[in-house]
Amino acid sequence: ISPVSEITVNVADVNDAPEVRLSPVPTVYTQDQDAVSIFSNVSLTDIDDTRFSEVKVTATLDTAAGDLALMAPDQSVGMTKAVDGDSIIYSGANITAANVSALLNNIKFQTTSNNLVGETRSVQVTVKDDGGLESASVSKNITLIDINDAPGLTGGVSAATFTEGSATGVSMGTFGSILDPEGDNISKAVILFESGYKLGQDIIVSSDTTGTISTEFDEATGAFTIEALSASGLNSADFNAVLANVAFKNTSNNPQNGSTRELVFELTDVSGQPGLSSVKTITLAAVNDNPEVFALVAGIEEATLAGAKFVSGANAVRVAPSISVRDLDGNEFQFAQVSVRSSTTSDTATLSLSANGEQLKTA
Repeated sequence: ISPVSEITVNVADVNDAPEVRLSPVPTVYTQDQDAVSIFSNVSLTDIDDTRFSEVKVTATLDTAAGDLALMAPDQSVGMTKAVDGDSIIYSGANITAANVSALLNNIKFQTTSNNLVGETRSVQVTVKDDGGLESASVSKNITLIDINDAPGLTGGVSAATFTEGSATGVSMGTFGSILDPEGDNISKAVILFESGYKLGQDIIVSSDTTGTISTEFDEATGAFTIEALSASGLNSADFNAVLANVAFKNTSNNPQNGSTRELVFELTDVSGQPGLSSVKTITLAAVNDNPEVFALVAGIEEATLAGAKFVSGANAVRVAPSISVRDLDGNEFQFAQVSVRSSTTSDTATLSLSANGEQLKTA
């Protein structure tokens, strides 16, 4: 038997990286909800250390869609927050695993987006031990739950003017374009008078020729309904093209100048979600109409009429005993003029105006 030999083996310590474990269950955020905590049940281990010098959280956000920057405390257990692009970094102290877990529990997510259909977000976490060795990155998914939003009007103007006699009227497309936040098709639009509607004067008409819609005008209330013929509705662009061919008109020859009509649009998507627009105002501009001279012949208005026959040497005759005068805008006239355009006795003929047997004017 050989003698026992003693061998010395030197073992060099190697700093192992810390390990972060997160719950695999996604965080759920529902549209319009208050900010929610992203992390829960965080587990942090390091086989050769109990202190950690840095916590880094990096979010994949869509700020253009309405995502807010992650909400996080400015300081935590002596650590100070710094922002680097999409990352939040805490450093400046050595803290325990429990401290890291509490810090992560206070980081929250929120978005103002109205279209979360099929959307998710992702947040990555790394930590460093007090020797500066960084852990592998771990991810936490956020599942976003959409709430169906009502379609509405975007852009356009809030007020327009209708001028008496306008053939085209005021296009309803003037007041904006239909937009559904989720991009749903539109099934129906109803234009309602909030105030000012004049029965027998105000009308809403459509010149659409696409054959994709039906329309109905309720003369009693002024409500105008546009409904897609297809059960799947029309996309916003097609419905806006229809709306551009719908117009308000006032058929009166004597509307009240400066009077207003207030309208609202009730829009419904194919899911049945209705939305109401803000109030749109149409102001009427009256036009001064020319007075008219006419005669009733057998109940029919005539613009020309044979006058009485004048016999030379006989008494004067009434030029136009059946003539009537009217003005669509009122009953007062500044002057009237009667002239002889053609006469074989122009050098001797006399026109005179009399009332109640009294001669008032001679020409």
